[in-house]
Amino acid sequence: MPAPAWEDLDEFLDLDDFAVPAVIHLQGGGTVSLSVIYDSPYIEAELRDAYTKDDAMPRVMCKASLVHAVRRGDTITVTFPGGARTFDIKTAPQSTGTGLAEIAMSWP
Repeated sequence: MPAPAWEDLDEFLDLDDFAVPAVIHLQGGGTVSLSVIYDSPYIEAELRDAYTKDDAMPRVMCKASLVHAVRRGDTITVTFPGGARTFDIKTAPQSTGTGLAEIAMSWP
């Protein structure tokens, strides 16, 4: 039995649907071109009554197999319909266990 369409990462990351193009610039030289799902969540995390932290860290989801060489300190240029924007990569890609990886970014 073939895998359901939603399990095809290439179809999920199709530029005609939700994904946007991006290019990761590696510190040691080289680039990685890929399709990403961009997200800029707003999270307010609370630790008991003593501490509240607001976090609006942008992030992208992409194919994990394409980002094995990506590290903190690399940059990523995401091309939105209104133009391109470059971000600093804050952490190494984190696998979701589904073939996707999440990359946390920060505003430059």
